[in-house]
Amino acid sequence: MRVSVIIPTHNEAQAIGRVLADLPSNLVTEVIVVDSNSTDGTPDLARKMGAQVIQEPRRGYGRACLTGLANTQNPDVVVFLDGDYSDRPSELPIILAPIIEGRADITLGSRFGGKKQPRCATVAPIIRQSPSRRPDQAFVRRKGQ
Repeated sequence: MRVSVIIPTHNEAQAIGRVLADLPSNLVTEVIVVDSNSTDGTPDLARKMGAQVIQEPRRGYGRACLTGLANTQNPDVVVFLDGDYSDRPSELPIILAPIIEGRADITLGSRFGGKKQPRCATVAPIIRQSPSRRPDQAFVRRKGQ
């Protein structure tokens, strides 16, 4: 299963190294850091740690996510993580498990969870994609439809 991780950033040099280091390498196929004009060296740090870095001069988290999607390489699952370590990359196995096991098409994590709900990232699989659409125009459908 190809898992692409997209991390929008803006001046996240203090945390981006920890975010990238904590990604489970046995699950993640590609890491794309979409940087919005950082002035603190975030892109250089991410590149040194093996992430693909894309510059997105237009502001906005949503814009950065779409830019990241447009640069993925045929993922089965797309993970969006924050670059400030407010999400816990090491918990990706927990949130990916229902998708890998075929029990879910999409899982959403909460940063504010307790014992029953771990602090996780948001995960969205691309279930079906029209060949005429770019990855940033992909859509998700429910199983059985």
